[in-house]
Amino acid sequence: MSYGMMIAVQLNKQTEFNKLWRWARQYMYNDRNGSGGVNRGYYKWACQTSGAAKDNNPAPDGEFYFATALLFAHARWGSASGSTDIMNYQLRARELLYDMCHRDWTNWTDGYDQAALFRRPGDHRTDNPVGSTHVRNNQPVFSPSGGSANHTDPSYHLPGFFEVWAMELEADAAANQLYGVWSSLAELQADAAFYRQCATKSRSFFQSATHGTTGLGPDYATYEGVGTGSQPDFQYDAFRIAMNIAFDYAWFVPSTWPKTHADRIQSFFANTNCTDCSGVYDYKALWQVNGTKRSDHGDHSPGLVACNAVASLAATNARAWQFLDDFWNISLTKGQYRYYDGTLYMLGLLHVTGNFKAYLRSNTTPVASASINPTSVTFDKYSSNANYGNKTITVTFPDTTYSLSSITNGGTTLTSGTNYTTSGSGTTRTVVIQSSYLSTLAVGSATLTFNFNKGNNQTLAVTINDSTPPSSISPTSGSFNATTSNTLQTTMTLQSGHSLSSITRNGTAVPTGSSGYTTNGNTITFTNNYLKTLPNGANVLTFNFSAGTPATYTITVSNSTVSGGGGTSYDFSTNPSISGISYVNANGSTTTGLTASVTGGVLLVERVTTNHDTLFFALPFELGSSTLASFTSLKIVIKGVSGDLGHKNVRVGILNGTTYTQFYDTQHNITTTALTITVPLTGRTETGSIKIAIGLNNASDYKYEIHSLTLGP
Repeated sequence: MSYGMMIAVQLNKQTEFNKLWRWARQYMYNDRNGSGGVNRGYYKWACQTSGAAKDNNPAPDGEFYFATALLFAHARWGSASGSTDIMNYQLRARELLYDMCHRDWTNWTDGYDQAALFRRPGDHRTDNPVGSTHVRNNQPVFSPSGGSANHTDPSYHLPGFFEVWAMELEADAAANQLYGVWSSLAELQADAAFYRQCATKSRSFFQSATHGTTGLGPDYATYEGVGTGSQPDFQYDAFRIAMNIAFDYAWFVPSTWPKTHADRIQSFFANTNCTDCSGVYDYKALWQVNGTKRSDHGDHSPGLVACNAVASLAATNARAWQFLDDFWNISLTKGQYRYYDGTLYMLGLLHVTGNFKAYLRSNTTPVASASINPTSVTFDKYSSNANYGNKTITVTFPDTTYSLSSITNGGTTLTSGTNYTTSGSGTTRTVVIQSSYLSTLAVGSATLTFNFNKGNNQTLAVTINDSTPPSSISPTSGSFNATTSNTLQTTMTLQSGHSLSSITRNGTAVPTGSSGYTTNGNTITFTNNYLKTLPNGANVLTFNFSAGTPATYTITVSNSTVSGGGGTSYDFSTNPSISGISYVNANGSTTTGLTASVTGGVLLVERVTTNHDTLFFALPFELGSSTLASFTSLKIVIKGVSGDLGHKNVRVGILNGTTYTQFYDTQHNITTTALTITVPLTGRTETGSIKIAIGLNNASDYKYEIHSLTLGP
């Protein structure tokens, strides 16, 4: 319905627009002033022709087209004046813009922990609290109901629309027009900024959600852009990804990457060659994102043909004319599937003929943006690696009134002349990011933001590697009997220019001298005084060098009278110390609502408050240079004692300072019989000293035992 309204407003057909809009409001609308709930303010995505609902839930792309079509309708035709008149396009659009990014979970108005049509910090009290920087934020959900808010649909990412919304709301804020929708100017300004961030997020999301060779993206994806769920391949929803990228480029030229994507996806389809397809005029519709043919390969779908033709708006290769030619000559779909193919066909015609326009009110003016090339670089800290060195970025301005204001990394502003240099004139600048600055960044990824005096800022994705050959130690382990006066030694082999910075255990530095270790050349001797301070079992010591990866030395202690713990396991039957334990809530804030103590060979965990928020205990682990993922899993042996334990979600995450990052959330029935829970650690990159937090979700008073915690296969 909303797609039809968009087509009508583009064709200047107000009568048809109004008929579609009246039908939608009468049969599809879930009143925003109604009883509340997940769908309040949204539209049923499927109805019978009689108006009877087939599904009460929204499909967010429908709302996105409704909101944008209403804004364009106001710009083209004006709006009715009455606050209750459904033809007050501008007011109805703003109500929807508000509802799409707000849910009120206080007093159960919309239900607790309820996403709107976009994820936003604070929409979940524990998994996405206020202040959260999770990648999911500012991204559209597949649907707000239940688990459907835990993934996205890449074809719902419409940065061109999101940019228009931000511009309209910024104009509202400049005129101090709240429309009776926003409670304050600050709230309106926050929503304008939110939608601009949505546009930015979607543009970067496309780069991770589309394949680097084929340009294909999945129907359903995680918020990181990985195919997921029942439709992880390039199927019917995903047709629209290329169209969304291309018309955003045509409207706003946010960066040069859309040109890369257009050439990439058109190259893939132009070079398909299998038993039932060959090239531009005969490719089939359904693929795995890596280009592998699906068994159900589909047909030469007019909807996909239309979207691939729209990609020509950004394409640079002459083959784009073939895709336009194929689109012009393809026959319309008839019968059952004419709705979807026909809609994309009509939208495609509007796009490629220059008739799909952003109609803006007179005081809302689009501003062109500068671009940077490349948009991603790789730097290696090892001076002999090919990726070591300064990184050169070309900045192109729309005209000479533009300038580069600054370059930032998060909240830190780089120093011009030291961290980077700028040269050039006219509409081109050459920016050189200095290797001396890049060498200071941690291994992993960083985002440098190029801030301009007007238009959109641009981001440079920086991958930081360190292939520096590591210094090493030999041997890497030793055994100590605490009843003896022995010492332990290991010898370092240091790479050129390397030195030993420190030796740590559980994040705490081992002292030098008689109470810790002594150095003679490259030989390290752990003193008997120090060894007798260690508990029984494996004690992992980390050798931290001035460059390169750390090395680990494991001391296995026996006959110690010292209580201890940490390392890579806890066996509470040996009475290990829990002196490093923390008690926090899901925001990472310290709580007094949980206690734990080692008694009778178990860790006894007890909740002393009766509300239902999730509380965690966190214990230190020492991984050395190994990643958490290399241990494969965390095994938790747990046994219920009393209280609210049945069918509860066990949550596990990393506590880094006051930040809790969850990676496991699965229901288990905790009873008085010991249960072993195996928590997978796939993809966890943490190393060194960490804290692992464990808690029960939505449980009030309870008491349970932890018998052991073990990292391993």
